[in-house]
Amino acid sequence: MSDPPPSKRRKVNEDSAIPGSAPGTSFVSLSDDVLLLVFQHLSSHQLLAVAETCSRFQRVCQDASLWKHPDFTGSPPMDLKSIKKCVRLLHSRTDSLALGGFLRSKGAVTNLSQALMVDISKTAENLQSLKLHNCFIHGDQIGFEHFPKTIKHLSLDGCEIDNLPGDRSYFKNIHKHLPLLKSLCLSGCGWVKNHCLMAICKLENLQVLNLRGCFRIGECHPTMLKRLTLHQT
Repeated sequence: MSDPPPSKRRKVNEDSAIPGSAPGTSFVSLSDDVLLLVFQHLSSHQLLAVAETCSRFQRVCQDASLWKHPDFTGSPPMDLKSIKKCVRLLHSRTDSLALGGFLRSKGAVTNLSQALMVDISKTAENLQSLKLHNCFIHGDQIGFEHFPKTIKHLSLDGCEIDNLPGDRSYFKNIHKHLPLLKSLCLSGCGWVKNHCLMAICKLENLQVLNLRGCFRIGECHPTMLKRLTLHQT
């Protein structure tokens, strides 16, 4: 016996009443302030979807208060073109940004570029936290000099970097490019080696370093142990 055909989705229009509300009350009749309160409970991906429904919702979804802590790591990764559109929503009060890559789905497919990192630095000029999770990064194109200099917390959890320089550490001069950095997460970064730690230990404000899963690292240099709190959880 064949399965019954799927039920059709009921079309919601402007006259659709809000459950439990007074007769004649519709979602679109709510004020922008009330919509903002509702939209604050949506994820960054959900906000993008809502913005596609109508011009008014698009305008409300672009409110700066909704883009102080955008996080795009919890849903399917976005391609470079889509991320560039999202960067336009960032502003001077954007405090943190989280992006996910394709390493766990499509493999070595990059969705980051040098130009994108520069745009993030310019648009979110006071960014404090940057998370890049499971991203595939071309090391010969993107270096720490392209990261926002204002960040205090950086996570490269599960990231892979190819085309690493053969004559120096990828982290060389990171203390000059990211002088305010307090925490650095390199969890699952198998490309990190012992010699990288010597460059990392020059970060004067670094307090927390996560090296979990960095299997190429052996015994830590004594200087590193004195200067840093090794965070293994």
